[in-house]
Amino acid sequence: MKKYQLIRSELLTMQNKSNIKGLISSIFSFPLRSSFAFIQVDLPEYDVLRAEVFLEDLADILEEESQLTIIDLLALLLQDFLYVASTTAKLEILKDSLLEKRKHYLSKTEQIEEYIEVSPGHASLQIRDKERRIRYYTLELTIPRKTALRLEIILYDLEQMFKTFQMGLDELISIVFLEFVHHLKAGNQKEIIKRFIQYFG
Repeated sequence: MKKYQLIRSELLTMQNKSNIKGLISSIFSFPLRSSFAFIQVDLPEYDVLRAEVFLEDLADILEEESQLTIIDLLALLLQDFLYVASTTAKLEILKDSLLEKRKHYLSKTEQIEEYIEVSPGHASLQIRDKERRIRYYTLELTIPRKTALRLEIILYDLEQMFKTFQMGLDELISIVFLEFVHHLKAGNQKEIIKRFIQYFG
């Protein structure tokens, strides 16, 4: 999906609506646009699997026959992000947070420490960048258009206010998902399950 495609589409629709007035607009309706946005996101395979295991555990605890899917989980995470972004976060704090998380979660390299021989019999601990070897799983998302548009508007606002900020919708979705999985890996699963039980229970 092209950057800010939903915003451009929305503005074009508004322009077209304003050009036709009165009775004719009710007789000749515009072609119906999809109420969903279709987005592809590449996520690390292991992290998708880790989230799947969490959702299975959650289904067992809630004693549900059908469990939430990864796409359901992402929808909830994006709703939570929108709520936080629109009610509590200052734009500068949000910008700094997103850039830091992108660097942490989406970087193609990682820093490793290793001893390198600098002279015969003498080694020095040095830090170098190493390319990450990650296999990706392509997730095809169907996001309500209204949600996707709000997310794009937040990114557009950040870009307008901070010229150094550039981020696509797919990157934002990846960051939101990978941060959630990070909390699972950090041992916060019990607390997260508790929140889900309160939400669905």
